[in-house]
Amino acid sequence: MFADTIVAVSTGPVAGPIALIRITGPNSLKIFSKLFSARKKLSPRNIYHGWITNPKNNEPVDEILAWCFLPPKSFTGEEMVEISCHGSPQIVKEIIEIFIENGGRLAGRGEFTKRAFINGKLDLTQAEAIIDLIEAKTEKSASSARSQLMGELKRLIEGIREKVKQILMKIEATLDFPDDIEEIVSPEEIKKIISEIDDTIKTSKYGKLVREGISLAIIGRPNVGKSSLLNLLLKDERAIVADIPGTTRDTIEEQINVRGYLINLVDTAGLHNLEVGAVESMGMNRTRAAASEADIILFVCEATDPFNNDDNRILSSIDVKKAIYVVNKTDLRGYQAKEGEVGLSIVNRIGIVELEDRIVEKIENIVEPREYGGINERQKERLIVAENALKRGAAGINAKATLEMIAIDIKEGFDALGEITGQEGTEEVIAGIFDRFCVGK
Repeated sequence: MFADTIVAVSTGPVAGPIALIRITGPNSLKIFSKLFSARKKLSPRNIYHGWITNPKNNEPVDEILAWCFLPPKSFTGEEMVEISCHGSPQIVKEIIEIFIENGGRLAGRGEFTKRAFINGKLDLTQAEAIIDLIEAKTEKSASSARSQLMGELKRLIEGIREKVKQILMKIEATLDFPDDIEEIVSPEEIKKIISEIDDTIKTSKYGKLVREGISLAIIGRPNVGKSSLLNLLLKDERAIVADIPGTTRDTIEEQINVRGYLINLVDTAGLHNLEVGAVESMGMNRTRAAASEADIILFVCEATDPFNNDDNRILSSIDVKKAIYVVNKTDLRGYQAKEGEVGLSIVNRIGIVELEDRIVEKIENIVEPREYGGINERQKERLIVAENALKRGAAGINAKATLEMIAIDIKEGFDALGEITGQEGTEEVIAGIFDRFCVGK
């Protein structure tokens, strides 16, 4: 438990109808009772109405609702009070200042969640999930964060770590009682754990996708409707649309939510072989770069002249495995899309559902959704360390290395897994995670 009591607003520094102020630490109730007009002993599972007053002059500051939590049944595991007050930044400032004057301290970034971690209310994967949930932009990213917050990844890592612990205990028992232990650990036993770790590492791609989004470039020759398609997907007139070829000279980047997936859309300048000026040439170079970097390409041509020589030339310059073939303006000639194509009439808004189906199908061919979402880069790096250490341990057994050397490798893997959940690790790493939070969380 901590010796000091901290206070901060949890709803951000902007004006609103209400604000939530949190106080946690050993003197939370003592300080609050001194400032609260309703002279009652606060008890959990009750909401109290009254005024916050300034003890200096007994002047009222704001009318509030308040409730309290006693340890260990609070978010931080400590004594805790939450106050719902009016959302004026001035009112919030005055209430916090009064709490500080009466024995509290302004909380640092992520300090409430850090206390919850140190007091054993959650592990590091759950703490990181809180950040992900706050920053979630789509249903998939929110669902992934919720799964980790509920402990799905924690339980997975702890299960793997327990298996490594059992191996380590067998090796140590063999070292301590060599005459009593007939069978040491087999490499196959370690390889099963390595396979489980490897499967978990593979989820990092899905984790990155739901947190950061997948990149999708709209590619094609000029005037086939790329910018109109961008506007249709955005449900907004973001890009200028005209009948004049070459209207789009530069890439335009926006984000959309398609069936819960975050898509980073890039509209690009049309590609062609005609002689152009420096500006349009730069635009086409950016188009080629966008196509190269994209996870998915919407290759757009038009029904009046589909897959002509210009289209085929562009197709030869991109990775077609990433492409979804979109034939636009199907309303002009009653074009029937062939197998593997998406027929689209942007003017009549026909084909958009099928296009979204194909985008989601493409995404889920790239990455497999996991029930606990997907790991982040920090977790991936520690899993790789653990996997490599266990591989060295298995190789050491095959090479008949000394048990002391094998134990060193297995212990390194065990510790690396512990760093994912926070059972092992340095204060610097832990501080770096909580520094990503805002004040009040």
